[in-house]
Amino acid sequence: STEVDVYFDNFGIPHISGQDLEDSYRVFGFIMAGERLFQMDMLRRVVTGRLSEVYGERTLDADILMRKLRFKKHAMEVIDNKDFSADPAPANIVKAFLEGVHYYIDNEPLPVEFDILGYTPDKFEAADLYAIAGYMSLTFAEGITGDVFITEMMEKLPEDKLSVLRMGADSDFNYIQDKKTVKTDFLETMLPGIEQIGDIVPLFQGSNSWVLAGHRTESGKPILANDPHIKFGSPHIFYEAHLKVAEFEVYGNYIPLLPFAVMGHTPYSAWGITMAEIDDLNIYQEKINPQNNEQVMFNNEWVELIKSTETIKVKNEEDIQVEVIQTPHGPVIDQTKYGLEGKLLSLSWSVYDKTNNIWQSFYEFPKARTVEQFKRAVSHTTAPGLNISWVNREGDIAWWVMGKFPKLPDGVATDIILNGWDGKHEIEKFYSVDENPHQVNPQEGIIATANYKPQIADYSHFDGYWQPGGRYFRILDKLSEKNKWTLEELKKIQLDNIVPMYSEFKEQFLKGLDKDVLDQQQRKALSYFKDWGGETSKDSVGSSIFHMWSFYIQKNIFVDEMGQNGFEKFGHTADYWHSFKKLLYNQNHSFWDNIKTDRVESGFDIITLSFRQACQELEKRLGARLSSWVWGRLHKALHQHPLGKNQLLGSLYNIGPIPADGGRYVINNMGHKKYTNNFTAVHGPATRRLIDMADPMHSYGILPTGNSGNPFSRYFQDQLKLYHQGEYRLQNMDWSSIRKNPLLKFRGH
Repeated sequence: STEVDVYFDNFGIPHISGQDLEDSYRVFGFIMAGERLFQMDMLRRVVTGRLSEVYGERTLDADILMRKLRFKKHAMEVIDNKDFSADPAPANIVKAFLEGVHYYIDNEPLPVEFDILGYTPDKFEAADLYAIAGYMSLTFAEGITGDVFITEMMEKLPEDKLSVLRMGADSDFNYIQDKKTVKTDFLETMLPGIEQIGDIVPLFQGSNSWVLAGHRTESGKPILANDPHIKFGSPHIFYEAHLKVAEFEVYGNYIPLLPFAVMGHTPYSAWGITMAEIDDLNIYQEKINPQNNEQVMFNNEWVELIKSTETIKVKNEEDIQVEVIQTPHGPVIDQTKYGLEGKLLSLSWSVYDKTNNIWQSFYEFPKARTVEQFKRAVSHTTAPGLNISWVNREGDIAWWVMGKFPKLPDGVATDIILNGWDGKHEIEKFYSVDENPHQVNPQEGIIATANYKPQIADYSHFDGYWQPGGRYFRILDKLSEKNKWTLEELKKIQLDNIVPMYSEFKEQFLKGLDKDVLDQQQRKALSYFKDWGGETSKDSVGSSIFHMWSFYIQKNIFVDEMGQNGFEKFGHTADYWHSFKKLLYNQNHSFWDNIKTDRVESGFDIITLSFRQACQELEKRLGARLSSWVWGRLHKALHQHPLGKNQLLGSLYNIGPIPADGGRYVINNMGHKKYTNNFTAVHGPATRRLIDMADPMHSYGILPTGNSGNPFSRYFQDQLKLYHQGEYRLQNMDWSSIRKNPLLKFRGH
């Protein structure tokens, strides 16, 4: 009904200016669809379990998983029962945004991917957007596989070995007395499904963020730094856009299909995200009534199961029928049988809380100008669990954990499967937003988050799947080197490539190495390692040796007890690295012994064997000349499209592989899969952002590839070179210069 102007800058970032909120978001939906429609449809198909309609049988595991998790059905139930009258703006924005998307579908040429796969996208529903909360929560939910894995290991391993695998738990962790476990094939079905989802849309992996108070910056105003780590893809996950509607203005990074910025800044404030890693889910073993398999015991009483049937359409195949079961705890995620008695595992998870309103939170973040308004925005969302870092122009800095987290009875372990029938393991309460970990204007003027346990005594009771603390402590160490910082200087911290604790690793590796058994080539390799300064730059030989050696040590420690399959499961958990570090300092621990041999090995034996295996593998892959064993030949970033496994289509849509600095546990977190010696970087910073509230109109950012998902667009991979060179580009909110860019004008009719 009104005019909306869109200016496209030199990197294809749309700057949208209008006077009417809904008109502006209609245009935003149209613009986003023009660049990312196929990705939007893929994300919708992931959360609704409809990938197999276009990909066939190869994505069935993912579809079955998502149907059982009920993200779309739950979203529909919440929307149908929610009263949006208190603040109708978020729902109206969603409606207007989808009208713009649908106008594009109806009136513009569709991306070529739809022709290749032979279909036209359906119209989107509001519940598709609401279900994105489930997708984000799943990518954060290490407990959904970790709890089952630890339960399986309880049956296989003695206590001294089991305790090493649970290093993420508090030191005073109380083990439950009843250690009867559930044999389950849950991970055999869960992990392939998650892997398939990651092939279609990027999964969140971790993140860095810190905020500095004005007395810690040269400008005298707060600074926010944020780089979330997400699986590489083509296009990458974030779409960047700048909207100004009357008095409302936000420059943000958007997940395609959502009209609300996941991260962003305004002239008055800025916010960033990292994964909180606090445990917001529990897996329960359910007891079925042997006389009536339609009932399950809950609090020592039989209650009815809720059952339904989902039909999954499979391209070129017959439809698949999937039974979906709900218990009082939540959806059933696994079914295995023992004799005549059925065993069920169900999932209790904050994402299913009917009060969850992620739309409202991300609608309010750019409007929040005070700490109290920021806290109120945090309070609306029960999942996903996120650290939200925040600053404003007035000088406040803050951090708040967003989400709804359960408290179990004292002494009940949270990292294993719980009993679902007798009430002894039921949730006592959920922590309020005021009880969630948070910090406002600390005296030291620094708040950092990097997926690590909050280092504040008041929050020590929170349990979680804390990632290794190296990034967190190195960020704090780097920030302590100066009293005041500029954006230019903070770039170097975001790009830091040093392995935290590298000197300690070197010391323990060398302590366990028998140098007398090394051949001449291995001795030369050892000299490179001794000279290594912890860097993970592309030209580092020491980094290649460290990573390959680490892999073989880890494999030789764990595979004999776990088997290859169990080792890969363990490699999906944070405790994989926690345990490795613990064992390096106890080289006589029983885990070092290879239980498949007659002799009893120590760390001395395994570390030496692993070094020789690492040298042999490096020579096999990279040749005999040690100077060519550089990290960039092993460590490459591949931005793969969902159709990119096809050789012909891959040449069009895939970007890379590109030699890459960084590594899994460094601040510049370019991570590889932990349980293989294939060091291809599968995730990395999805953006690097630096915002100084002294001048929020001119901040820094970068995307891994480009803002467009169209391979024929100049904006498809125009930021790739800058990204891998550690450079940034302007995030411009200065309308006097924005209006010099090409204009696309939308008129009402």
